[in-house]
Amino acid sequence: MLDGENALKIYADKNRLSVEVDDTIVTSRLYTGEFVRKENIFPVDFTTVVNVKKSELIQSIERAAVLTRGDKNNLVLFDIKNGKINVTANSDIVKVEETVYAELDGKELRIAMNGKYLLDAVKALDEEEIVLSFNTPVSPFTVENKENKRCQYLVLPVRTSASA
Repeated sequence: MLDGENALKIYADKNRLSVEVDDTIVTSRLYTGEFVRKENIFPVDFTTVVNVKKSELIQSIERAAVLTRGDKNNLVLFDIKNGKINVTANSDIVKVEETVYAELDGKELRIAMNGKYLLDAVKALDEEEIVLSFNTPVSPFTVENKENKRCQYLVLPVRTSASA
């Protein structure tokens, strides 16, 4: 933005930050107080851990999500059991059901979520093997790379009559 000739001035006091360039001043209030700590919202222990190939999961969710476009929740259902994730999406016209093979460690689980939110998290990961970690059908779950754990995404499930 700057061509190198304009001076950029930054001012800060205990509750305000201002940036000045030429005849433009942008001021922002600095927030104070307690913020949510990651350690308090990300689960530490899980009852169900699933290792799956990222590309296969993305393709399956994208196909299922075709039906839920326009639906406010983009609802996709996972039925995790016997080394598989059965991915299901319903519309008034048709039902899509697919199977993605996975490594399951722990309890079987049936959970619903917004497919778009899950896709955003999965696509942001950079390894082909990813890990989905769950507790209950109504608890937030995590999505992360299998090896490089520097990024972890928290996805909130959608409560359905089957999960209540």
